[in-house]
Amino acid sequence: MASPHSLCTIFLLTLAFIACASGQLSPGFYNGVCPQALPTIQRIVRDAVRNEARMGASLLRLHFHDCFVNGCDGSILLDDTSTFTGEKTSRANANSARGFEVIDSIKTAVDQACGGSVVSCADILAVAARDSVYAVSGSWTNIALSTLIFARAITLKISLDSYTQIMGSSHPSLLD
Repeated sequence: MASPHSLCTIFLLTLAFIACASGQLSPGFYNGVCPQALPTIQRIVRDAVRNEARMGASLLRLHFHDCFVNGCDGSILLDDTSTFTGEKTSRANANSARGFEVIDSIKTAVDQACGGSVVSCADILAVAARDSVYAVSGSWTNIALSTLIFARAITLKISLDSYTQIMGSSHPSLLD
């Protein structure tokens, strides 16, 4: 008989696949949900890059580091808790990754413009990276967006559980 942990993992994986299959990636995904989202992100990024030109590269780098290990899930924005070291302060990002305050400003402004938490943090990072490249170089590209927050959260949880199971609890955390 399968353990309750295995059954729970299988159930969560099934839900994640269903969410991924039903999620439609589209550059205009937020046009109907919150038409102010993308212009709000672009305005704040443009202002941040005007204020400090290096911020364009910093926002692009945040997106790269968010996507590097397990896909783009917004996990680089995780703050520390009493039992968890977030990616912001992990050894890999400490005194290295920057631009978090711009992303925090964007998240606050987008939530206000949309009347709640509608735009995923992963999508905010992706759009901010795109808009920072545009602000610096004038190059534009469409990116596919969707709110697969649930699937992304499950993927992160399963990845951390799998890592702990494989490496053991005595091994240093990936997030340290």
